[in-house]
Amino acid sequence: MVWDCQTKGNHDRLRTYVRVIGEGVNFMNTTTIGTSRESLDALINLVGRFPDDRSSLGLTQRLDLAVAALTLSSQVQALAAILVAEADAVDASARTMGTPTGTFLATKTHISARQAAAFVHQARRFDSHPQSKQAVLDGEISFAHGRAVTQAMSQLPESFTTDQTSLAEDMLVRIAKRYTPDDVIKRLPRVIERVDPCDAGEREATRHTQQQQTAWRNRSLDWWRDQGSVKFKGSLPAVEGEAFIMIIDAYAQQTRRHQNDNPNMEQTTAQQRRADALTQLVENTNLPGLAPTLGGDRPTIMAMMDYHKLQTDAWDAGVLPSGFPIPASDLRRLCCDAALIPVVLGGESEPLDVGRTQRFVTLPIRKAL
Repeated sequence: MVWDCQTKGNHDRLRTYVRVIGEGVNFMNTTTIGTSRESLDALINLVGRFPDDRSSLGLTQRLDLAVAALTLSSQVQALAAILVAEADAVDASARTMGTPTGTFLATKTHISARQAAAFVHQARRFDSHPQSKQAVLDGEISFAHGRAVTQAMSQLPESFTTDQTSLAEDMLVRIAKRYTPDDVIKRLPRVIERVDPCDAGEREATRHTQQQQTAWRNRSLDWWRDQGSVKFKGSLPAVEGEAFIMIIDAYAQQTRRHQNDNPNMEQTTAQQRRADALTQLVENTNLPGLAPTLGGDRPTIMAMMDYHKLQTDAWDAGVLPSGFPIPASDLRRLCCDAALIPVVLGGESEPLDVGRTQRFVTLPIRKAL
């Protein structure tokens, strides 16, 4: 490894410097650098001494360095997860300090106990999948991709053999190298089908049902007050969450149209517009007629469904706009909801029926009656 970069040009020197740091992630796999402690200290020292001489760099050079630094960041995150998992596996904190690993990390790094416990759990899962772990360490995929592979691996059928599990991980890592972390999760059913084609449809239906049940059990909404704000987090099942997204986006797009028409208005970010949308939604709860429209209509979910699958309770009978498949049972229930229009497709995707958004008499008609 070359440590003296002084003779190189500015751009090459900086790229070499970043490469040296990146290679430091794998120091513990070599015998020429020193111990793990010495290697980690050298890596920390390198980051702290990173040169501040980028004023003469071109635009492309700055982008190259930014990408290299992001790759390094993922590698270091992976290294941290591995070291935490290894320390936790031998109960190092409990045996020396009398506290769980999460509590020890929270005390030492000044993060919340919840954040520390979540990282320890994440580190255990990440460390248990060698192929994705090595791909992150080598800089082939990001740490976010590695977590996605880990999440996907936790959803593999319990009946898979060791060889099948290894093959599935290899396929997921290959997907991670080409697509986004979300795509890794979305493509899991196809991976399972390719690894074991037998009874793939029935197995996927079971997995999907379990996923729905888990999502329903895990639904939540928490909030807390913090320095003049109310912060919250939550989780909704896919179908209910899609309806939430649609109405929030309708309000946010309305605000964006007003900003485009009036340059003097405060220009807000997408996140701010969504926050404003939720605030406006709350204010309009008891004021009918004030909710915005999309193309002249109230925000509506349109689900595309296959007629034959709808008859047979197939797990993938319908698809939401997000691409999330929903079973026929949910589609039948949603067809009675005014917030969803069912579009039934027959052979060669020809539309057989486009359902109504109102099942019963409307409010104006009821008043007239």
